[in-house]
Amino acid sequence: MFLWTEESIRFYEQAAIFSRFHECIAKEISEFITDEDHVVDLGCGLGFLSLQLSKLCRNVTAVDCDQNVLEALKVNMLENDIRNIQIQHSDWHKIRKIPKWDIVVASFFGRSQEDMELFFDYAERK
Repeated sequence: MFLWTEESIRFYEQAAIFSRFHECIAKEISEFITDEDHVVDLGCGLGFLSLQLSKLCRNVTAVDCDQNVLEALKVNMLENDIRNIQIQHSDWHKIRKIPKWDIVVASFFGRSQEDMELFFDYAERK
């Protein structure tokens, strides 16, 4: 499991701003998301992808097991007046499966190939 430190948080924030990577990812998957969807971002980290997805859908649930990165996401949400993201401090394996989300996003963590079947259990559509 990746452990966030103050140094890694600062580095990742700077890299995200510089590269605009999360904007590109959101643009690539935007055709699969409607403005009525409820999307879950599993292992959201600092939530940069969640922030971008929140512009495309009704709600985003941002899930991460590290409280430090979720606090950084809360600050970012306040600074940008974003209100359609719900933060859930949890290991994604332990979250409730009902109700299902419309779309599950999981990027850059864990054993995604091995866990793919579990991701499908969380998704209503994609």
